[in-house]
Amino acid sequence: MSDILDCNVSMVEDLQKKREPSPLVGVYFIQPTLASVCQIVDDFSSGIQMYPSVHIFFSSKVSNEVLVKVKSCAPLLQVLKTLKESNLEFLTVDSRTMVTDHPTAAPQPCPSFHPASAFPSSFTLYSCVEDCRG
Repeated sequence: MSDILDCNVSMVEDLQKKREPSPLVGVYFIQPTLASVCQIVDDFSSGIQMYPSVHIFFSSKVSNEVLVKVKSCAPLLQVLKTLKESNLEFLTVDSRTMVTDHPTAAPQPCPSFHPASAFPSSFTLYSCVEDCRG
């Protein structure tokens, strides 16, 4: 938490807890679940403007159901400045290896990638880097 505050972030609040309106810009970094988006929509459906502007960053790919929920809240849309997928859900194993649960996470830089081939549930990008080195 201190790392975040060291970067001039004024306040960090739990999405699950009741929050008071703030004159500061609201930045949400959340998983793209319906439950998380419902919490944000609830913040703006009460008739009280929580923040003067809002930026929402999702940690991975957003489903259509989640986007429909965001679009259903007119007060949120009026102050929404950013809605972005960050695709940051991966595990770093060591300084040269990342693991993701997305089997097609790196098809472009990996010459040995074949969409029809079977990948395990976790795909290690290390082998892709080795393929690129030749």
